[in-house]
Amino acid sequence: MVNFHLVGRFIVPMKSFRPYFDVYGGGNYLWTQTTIEERYSSGNDDDDEIASDVNLDDFAWSYGVGGGIQILISDDESTRVYIDLKARQLWGTKAEYLREGDIVVDDSVLPPEVYYYVNYTETDMFTVLLGISVQTGL
Repeated sequence: MVNFHLVGRFIVPMKSFRPYFDVYGGGNYLWTQTTIEERYSSGNDDDDEIASDVNLDDFAWSYGVGGGIQILISDDESTRVYIDLKARQLWGTKAEYLREGDIVVDDSVLPPEVYYYVNYTETDMFTVLLGISVQTGL
């Protein structure tokens, strides 16, 4: 799954400790992919991919809110570096997906028939993130 959002940020313009509030709008792209690899008996990790296919993909809209704090850890003439701790809640529309075992091949008939047992879920997500923010061009 890949998510991508436009972010609007409202930040308190302080230097050493900067709380902020975010609003998000965008979406999530989900896909299920099957890959067939040739395994070598030597036990090395150099398996060769024989075939690969995306079995199912879907897009789900999402929106959300979040907030966090940036704590100054380095300040020089042109760059400030902050530790960035934030949490966000995203609410998303339903999306289709496959789990392991949801693709069944009936080879009792010719040609073999393939059945997909599709699952549906909301794409809501809560995340806590820790990172580094860099402010340049001061």
